[in-house]
Amino acid sequence: TAIHFNLTNQNKLMLKYKPYISSLLFLMVFLLQSKTALVVFIGYALFIVIANKFSFRNNKEMYIPLAFIILIIALSSSLNKNRFNELFKSSGIAEIGTFQENGIAQRLWLWNEAIEQIKQSPLIGFGIGAQNKKFKWEVEKKTLNNNLSLAYTKAIKRISLLNLHNQYLQILYDLGIVGLSLFVFFVIQALFLGFKNKNISFVIVFLYFTTFLWTENLLDRQAGVYFYSVILSLLYFEDWALNCKK
Repeated sequence: TAIHFNLTNQNKLMLKYKPYISSLLFLMVFLLQSKTALVVFIGYALFIVIANKFSFRNNKEMYIPLAFIILIIALSSSLNKNRFNELFKSSGIAEIGTFQENGIAQRLWLWNEAIEQIKQSPLIGFGIGAQNKKFKWEVEKKTLNNNLSLAYTKAIKRISLLNLHNQYLQILYDLGIVGLSLFVFFVIQALFLGFKNKNISFVIVFLYFTTFLWTENLLDRQAGVYFYSVILSLLYFEDWALNCKK
């Protein structure tokens, strides 16, 4: 979000320091090693390039993000011990409980297990907050009824204590198809109104947020709720407020 507003802000002071601020923000993406952030980052850079018809003459600040993207991909493909490198490796549930286990394998296992449990009550789910307790109970029962290796058993018991790392799947688990349908409806409605009112900044930032929901439970965190309820609301009503002043 900060990257978007830094690149689009036309304030004289911001224009003066824009390259330095961009460099700092891109460096933060690299140091955090968030795979989703990198994917969103690349998508945003491509959007800017296409929107400007592949011209950099009037958008020299885009040289910096593209240089960082190339650097990140180059380093990630050459270094073994970094989280970005996981994007270039095949991961699967079979890696759970082994030295090859990583964040992607854990998420795949969580999602697969959640879907299996959701089949028990797909329409209305198991209730708000049910995943915090019911999920791990179901996993523990599964370990008793199956001939699983000790390493795998310990691994899935540990992973079952986590949230589902997918907000959509989390809502489906807790509130079923009914709850997820309502949530998706409001997401689509917000995007539709954003496009209709030509509020590009809101649409871009909201798409950022909804993309991160595929790999994180942002609405289960105070910072995520704050961003969703306050920052996105301010962006949504920004153009409306400006038009009212005019």
